[in-house]
Amino acid sequence: MTDETTPESPSPDAQALLAAAAEGAEAGTAIAHRARVASGAFAITVGVLIALFLLGTIYVYPLGQITASVAITVAYGVLLVAAALLYRWGRPGATPGWRQQYAKGFVITIVLYAVGISVSTSTQSTTPALWVPWAVATALPLVIVGLRPERG
Repeated sequence: MTDETTPESPSPDAQALLAAAAEGAEAGTAIAHRARVASGAFAITVGVLIALFLLGTIYVYPLGQITASVAITVAYGVLLVAAALLYRWGRPGATPGWRQQYAKGFVITIVLYAVGISVSTSTQSTTPALWVPWAVATALPLVIVGLRPERG
């Protein structure tokens, strides 16, 4: 006597559950992708804005042109708030480890910005050979985080 069993087809309820699980997995993958893109774009935007503000601080503020200085500061603030709001509204979620990765990049960027401001006020140097590479280096930590948001 042999005991042969044939696998039964899943019941309609089980098939519906399997289909819902597959659909949920696809939706989760799409949400994670959108979160990575939004987070990456936000990090890059913040890094570039900080670098541009550094250059504005070095080249425009010392000239004593109040209108230009205020315009740069207001533009920086408005663009930073706009980037944060767009990120907040357009981001469906955050990938695991994103906040920690962003925080590390942001701290390094801000330290480089602060060192740049300190050096600029102590040397009064405005040579582009120094400040353009420094601005790029200032933005770079957040740009790297933005280009690699999946690394939590």
